[in-house]
Formats: sequence, C-alpha cells, structure tokens
Amino acid sequence: MGKRIIGIMFICMALFVIAGCGTKENNSVQKIDEISGYSWKATDGSILYLETDGTFKWYRYEKIRNDSYYEGTYSLYNGKKAVDYITEELKEYNVTSKMQMDMIESVEGGSLENYYCLILNNDKCIVEGKNTLREKSVVPYYGFYYAEDEFLDLVNLITETYFQFTKYTE
Repeated sequence: MGKRIIGIMFICMALFVIAGCGTKENNSVQKIDEISGYSWKATDGSILYLETDGTFKWYRYEKIRNDSYYEGTYSLYNGKKAVDYITEELKEYNVTSKMQMDMIESVEGGSLENYYCLILNNDKCIVEGKNTLREKSVVPYYGFYYAEDEFLDLVNLITETYFQFTKYTE
C-alpha cells in the first residue's frame, strides 16, 4: 500500500512538472527591441518619440509640442540585420561589413547584440506652424543601446554627428 501511494505521488509530481514546463513554453514572450515604443531625451534637450506603430516625432524643445519638430516613420535594425542593412541598402555611405564589425569590437561595451541602425523617414518638418520640408528625407543613424544605463548612443550617417539619448518619461 505504501509503495502504491509513493508511486501515485511520484506520477502526480511528474505530471505537475511536465504541465508546468508546457505552460512556461506556451506563455513565453518573444523579445521586442528595447528602443521602439519609448521616448528619448537627447543631450541637446530635444525629445525623440519612437511609437510602437513605426511613427516618430522629434521635438526640438522638450516643452513645446506644437512647433519645431520632425515627423515621419522609422525602421529599426538590430545586430547582423543592422550590419547587413547599412552594408547593402546604404551603399552610398561606403560603410562595409568589416568596418562595422571592427568598430563594434573596438567600442567598450559594444557588441553585435546591442548594435542598431535607426532609419528616420522625415515626412514633415514643422517650423512656425508650417511644413518647411520641400521633399521627404531619409536620415540613417547607427550605434549602440546600453540597457543597463538605458542609454542610446547614435551617429547620424549623413552628418557624422553624435547623439546621446536617455530614456525619457514625462
């Protein structure tokens, strides 16, 4: 009788463990990038909003939301996809895969995992209430996101200007 109870308890425990493992697998959440869906404050005081729907607004001034901003859509690439995108889709900048990998290896705290390419498709530039953008423009950025500090360090590929951002909450 004692062996039967122990056997039943063992089977119940095994079923409990199997059911628990299955539940974890079914409820696992796929990792989303750590940049989209957040607001970012640059060291110059500007605020970049990257919405989860792929749209953005970049305000020149933190407190002014009805003027002095860019608006459009964005694309974000991470890791090998970022390297490939810059190498293949942005050939006009002459940035090779090797150049990027050498740079990634040379940056303290840099890795392929935290390497990003952000493409801002500027549809509007609002200044004094009017759209001053004559034609849409595409501005690519590349750099790193440091999760432990919630810090985004990007370079504008056109102007080679650095932008440092921290996550921003109002």
